[in-house]
Amino acid sequence: TVPTTDHTGPTTGPTTGPLSSYPSPVTKSLATAAASAETDSSSPSKYATAATAANFSDEAPSAELQPELESGHSDWNNVPQVTLKYAKDEVEDESDEDEEASAAAVGQAAPAASLAECVAHFEAAGILGQYRAGIQTRVEQRGLAALRNFLCGPPRLRGALRDRRDFVFCLACCPFDERDEVHQRMLATVYRGLLQDPRRPCPRFGAHWEAVGFQGSDPSTDLRGCGMLGPLCLLHLVTSPRLASLRADAFRLSLDAEQNYPFCVMSINLTRAVLIALRHQSLNRLINSSGDPLATFLDVYAALLQRLHTVWRSGGKTIMDSGFVVRDLETACIRNPEALLRELQQPTAEGDVNGGFTGQGGAAKVNSDNFVDLCSD
Repeated sequence: TVPTTDHTGPTTGPTTGPLSSYPSPVTKSLATAAASAETDSSSPSKYATAATAANFSDEAPSAELQPELESGHSDWNNVPQVTLKYAKDEVEDESDEDEEASAAAVGQAAPAASLAECVAHFEAAGILGQYRAGIQTRVEQRGLAALRNFLCGPPRLRGALRDRRDFVFCLACCPFDERDEVHQRMLATVYRGLLQDPRRPCPRFGAHWEAVGFQGSDPSTDLRGCGMLGPLCLLHLVTSPRLASLRADAFRLSLDAEQNYPFCVMSINLTRAVLIALRHQSLNRLINSSGDPLATFLDVYAALLQRLHTVWRSGGKTIMDSGFVVRDLETACIRNPEALLRELQQPTAEGDVNGGFTGQGGAAKVNSDNFVDLCSD
């Protein structure tokens, strides 16, 4: 705010009125001389004449007054010039700098998230109580289909495991929260894990997310189909030593010049496929055996990624085939998840063993419009 007090000389700060309202040195000296002349009318001063000439006449000053005028103008010209800057521009510049600095600080300083930490975080947040009323845990069947499922279908899940199974469904209904630091760290850990660069800056928004297979500058928009279960599966993939070879091979293929596909979006489709199998109760036998629904889910997810990688590479698939491939994977997961897990333990064409399944819970441009809402309306 500019003070409104009277000034007696030139100012070097911002002003709110015309600069002419602040007298220059030459104007001050002439005005002082004129005032002095008025008090002594019997002795007219050269300064009074100068004041009259300088302020009220277009005639050039006399040679006698020229040195004083030149001296006064020189003094005024030597006053430092103040460049006014719009406050809006200044605020915008500072805001942009602060935003970039904040994003860089979060991206560089945030520690990597672990699977155990994130699971404990969701448990502490009480997502089971928040979303349980909205989940659908099985596909309702009627008529002969219901009879066949009763006689020949999968075994019923043991009662003690149902809460843990429901927890998996609630993860799929839990949305990304901008205010949750763990949610943001999960995404940053996935980004750095896929690129194998633990110190790479990872701002919350930006085109860099497309490098790992998200569809835009905000990865949270791709999570709506599976909630935070999608990032949790990706986190398992990038942090499990058993899956390091599978992760590297699959991600490398997703960047191929001919066979490329959006890796993280495809991963979310695989998470969705395993959720559908869980709803069909196709994982019940495996869960009863392992005693851990989430660990079993993550094992089947890794096995489905292994099948995707094998089919995509050997079949010369491209992004145009993605819809058909995902549907076939979904069917395979519903019909025989045990076969998928056996494949996960087999050596790949690259000569490595992707041993992500332990049998006891080894884990502690696809359009997002194709996703189904796994929470009931």
